[in-house]
Amino acid sequence: MYNNSINEFGFSFAGSHSSLYNLKIIDIRRVVIPPSSEIVQNIEGMDGAVYQGNNIGQRPFEIDVKLVSNTHESRLADLHDISDWLWSDKDNEYSLIFDDEPDLEWFAHVSNISEVNRTKANGFFTIAFNCSDVLGYMEKETVQVAVNPFIITPQGTRRSNPIISMIPYANTRKIAVVQDEEDRWAYLGEDVDPETGNIGVDKSPLVYQDECNTLAPWTTLSSSNIPFALENGFIYNDAKMISNHTEFRIGSKNGAQFWGGNGTTTENWHGAAVMKMMDAELDNWSVKFVCHNYTYYPRAKGKVELYLLDKNKSKIGVMTLKKNSVKSSELILEVKLFSGSKNTFVYSGTGPTKKGKTVTKTVRVKLGGKTVKVKVKGTNKTKTEQAWSDVKIAETTTTSMFSNFYGEIILEKRGNKFTLLVNKYNKSRSQDPKFTPIRITKTLNDYKGLSLSGVAYYNAKMDIYEDNPKHAKGYSQQGMSMSFLRVNKLFENTPSGVDYVANSRDEVKFNAEDKHVYINGTIQQKNWAIGGELPIFDGGHETTLAFSHSPYEQIYDGASHNLIRNSTWKEGKKFWTNGDANGNPYRISNPEADKPDSSIFSIMAHTNAAAQNASDLIFVEKGKEYLVSCDVRLTKNDKSSDIFFCVRTFPDEEYTNAAAVATSTFYIRKSDYPNWTINQWYRLTFSFTADDNWVRIIPYNSDVINGTRVDYREVKMTDNLTDIIWSPAPIETECAEIYIEYRPTRG
Repeated sequence: MYNNSINEFGFSFAGSHSSLYNLKIIDIRRVVIPPSSEIVQNIEGMDGAVYQGNNIGQRPFEIDVKLVSNTHESRLADLHDISDWLWSDKDNEYSLIFDDEPDLEWFAHVSNISEVNRTKANGFFTIAFNCSDVLGYMEKETVQVAVNPFIITPQGTRRSNPIISMIPYANTRKIAVVQDEEDRWAYLGEDVDPETGNIGVDKSPLVYQDECNTLAPWTTLSSSNIPFALENGFIYNDAKMISNHTEFRIGSKNGAQFWGGNGTTTENWHGAAVMKMMDAELDNWSVKFVCHNYTYYPRAKGKVELYLLDKNKSKIGVMTLKKNSVKSSELILEVKLFSGSKNTFVYSGTGPTKKGKTVTKTVRVKLGGKTVKVKVKGTNKTKTEQAWSDVKIAETTTTSMFSNFYGEIILEKRGNKFTLLVNKYNKSRSQDPKFTPIRITKTLNDYKGLSLSGVAYYNAKMDIYEDNPKHAKGYSQQGMSMSFLRVNKLFENTPSGVDYVANSRDEVKFNAEDKHVYINGTIQQKNWAIGGELPIFDGGHETTLAFSHSPYEQIYDGASHNLIRNSTWKEGKKFWTNGDANGNPYRISNPEADKPDSSIFSIMAHTNAAAQNASDLIFVEKGKEYLVSCDVRLTKNDKSSDIFFCVRTFPDEEYTNAAAVATSTFYIRKSDYPNWTINQWYRLTFSFTADDNWVRIIPYNSDVINGTRVDYREVKMTDNLTDIIWSPAPIETECAEIYIEYRPTRG
């Protein structure tokens, strides 16, 4: 902790505070501006010179410190610790924060340490730091862009390098940002292939995407219903998979992560698993698995796995990131394929390792109890006392390429060619500059026939000595989760044309800090337009940014998101299913003059009560209230057979539109609106509470007697209970969420 008293304070460098090393600050010498030298050009025959600015050098800090020690031996020990703390033989710079300026962070390296002068047991010396980046950084600012173009006045007094994130709602072939005043622009993608003239084509159609914010679409697997064999593992039914709205991870028991069992399963993995089957069988496919596996205790064991399944729910592959040794912090990545009795690795290994120190820890463990006699008020009684013992356990801090991994593992299949791509993220979900991305392609003829229809996620641990309840030793378990999943259809022979540069809900980052553009953490080079320059900010000075995509709320006047696809039937019956009514009484007609962009869906007069048009299933939050609105026009208002709209909820996305399998049905009747005039448009509005996780919105005409036709247009469902104004589903728009992150600076 920082010492913030008036007379004593310290500093933090590389994450450690000076007080940890018994240092007291005598003085900090700062400069007003970094050392500089003039750039001038002398011209013969001209008085004076041509001034061309200054060369700015590094910013220095000199800190006079006192090492407070009680003995000569403790002083020497502290000096060795300080040497380990400050020593660096690499070209890295580390965070430097002074207690008297806690809101300002510098990035520095140690340039010199003076000789130690000794007074009794104490020592005095000077630490010299240099900052190659001469600016100090304040806390990060995050701004959500509400309008396009967007005017911003950055905080701070000097230049800063923003990170601009754009998350398009729909697939897009181009995405860009422009900074007008600076004539800077960054452009990714293209509309037309300049060589062939081919227009865009989707070369990898999206089949399934999950941001891991709910487990509702997934099936929980148990020891009795799992349809495939885990890799040296079991499911313990008392372990639970949970979602915390950003990731799938193991649940807790008594305040701690709990993978099930009694702490004695030391030879097998155990935990929880969930499965997701898709309405597709893909001969060629791509699976993107974003996960993390962090080590907080070098002896802990844990793994995350994504199983790839065929239509019979048999495993055809598995992607594994595991720590299975108590002797180091190394993680192993395995990507394995299965075909009948055959199996093969696309990759298996730790990558390069970094040797760490091996230490022996003493763990105090229970040995059981012994019975002793004690006197209580002069009476001899017996009681059981707990016996303890100290056990020596070895551990090492050796790490591997995948240690503390947070990133993406992608496996692609095109015919008999399998490609593995692995990329590690930093905390801002950009590519970790210290990690060299992996790309491996193998030709495997025996595995050409592997077709993908589903996936399963497994989160597991293996017990160690400390887990045994007899030993009663708590420790920090592995931190493990899945935070994103995407499945795409691929083609063995890639179709010609321009591919999407970003898919729906991809995160595109224009990162001016490291001068790269990322999509979901992967550096983009192929589609990056030559000549572009990323925006820069000048603290305190207004600047304008323009974007290729605009915020949804701006384009649609603050409207909330419509959860229904093709809500104007402009794309025909896409995302809708007609009921089996006699005579096929369904019509889609051209827009009328008052709403020229909205087609009209009609259920004509008919003789079959099953005349209904159901939307595709929509995922909702169970227990939440939703608002439905729709333009409705009745040609008759007879009440004898009067249902004209309904909503059904379902427990699973595999259910068809049938009242018999629905959790519940909400009917809207003509008798609820007795004052409606026939042949006139009205905006129907009603709310319902979802009692399950899947919903269908259903235009419905139950009149089989009186010959009523019902017309519908501009249907909307939203979680905003006051918004009845129609707007399209975001995925059908050229809109995006846009965020700006930057760290204000000072000189």
